[in-house]
Amino acid sequence: MAELHTLFPIPVYKSNINYMLNTKEIEYIDSVRASKSQDNGTIQNGDHYVLDKKYFSGLKQLLQEHLNVYAKDILKYSCDLYITHSWLNINPKGTGHFSHTHVNSVFSGVFYIELSETSPGLTFFNDRKSIFQITPTEFNSFNSEFWTIDMKKGDIVLFPSNIYHEVAQNNSDAERISLAFNSFIRGNIGDLHKSNYIELK
Repeated sequence: MAELHTLFPIPVYKSNINYMLNTKEIEYIDSVRASKSQDNGTIQNGDHYVLDKKYFSGLKQLLQEHLNVYAKDILKYSCDLYITHSWLNINPKGTGHFSHTHVNSVFSGVFYIELSETSPGLTFFNDRKSIFQITPTEFNSFNSEFWTIDMKKGDIVLFPSNIYHEVAQNNSDAERISLAFNSFIRGNIGDLHKSNYIELK
């Protein structure tokens, strides 16, 4: 009997949360839209601490709970992860996000506030590329150079921050609105009896 071992897989977590924005959160999104400050067409206002606002505390707590499940239940980490930076992205028609990673972060996440059924998902790129280009008879997560995960309103996705990812151009007339965030470690890492031990407060 043959065995297949999926060694060292990249853990990408996805869930849908039932969260209704409050009035203050909606007003904040409207203020970002009104600012019309753009980065490659994406509307942002330069605020990288959105979830630190008091009226976003409910959403932050919910996102933190999913981050805890990801870190503690799935990855079995002994240390804690906490949300550091968070920012809002508004993608009008014709805009997207180029391939990128998030530095100074352990895991990153995206919460999808608004998007149409035709909006493209989140695409991840395989950095373990083969030196040979062999065309498969069928693409799967083992042989693909990139893989797209479909998203819908209310979805949250968590992934290692050093994985290249992008969002294709929004071809819908409806805006795609997402809230992205980074995380870092709080606690002890390394071996207590070796020189790699660090206490992160």
